[in-house]
Amino acid sequence: MRLLRDTGNNPRRRTVRQDRRETLKAWREGFTARREEAVQLYDERFALMWEFYLAACEMTFRKQGMMNFQLQLTKRQGVVPITRDDIAHEEARLRAREGGARSKLKLAGE
Repeated sequence: MRLLRDTGNNPRRRTVRQDRRETLKAWREGFTARREEAVQLYDERFALMWEFYLAACEMTFRKQGMMNFQLQLTKRQGVVPITRDDIAHEEARLRAREGGARSKLKLAGE
């Protein structure tokens, strides 16, 4: 962190272990709820691998002490938000704009 400060940046470090495990749980639950769409887009093998991947990642953060760090660098202190409430606010704004409907799953690039 000192090395980063020496470059004129104001680093802020955030550990996101608990956030990440809950995010992965939400992704897994969301995928499970729409699993058939994924099977139609890809196949059963893909769905099984993705379920395993999401569950394994969640358990790694939940039970094995895995951590994730985020670094935000800025030249001026105070321009990076202290919390990430802006993400939930923007998500709610976009959902309202879309009428609250969930979009259909798409292939990458569509």
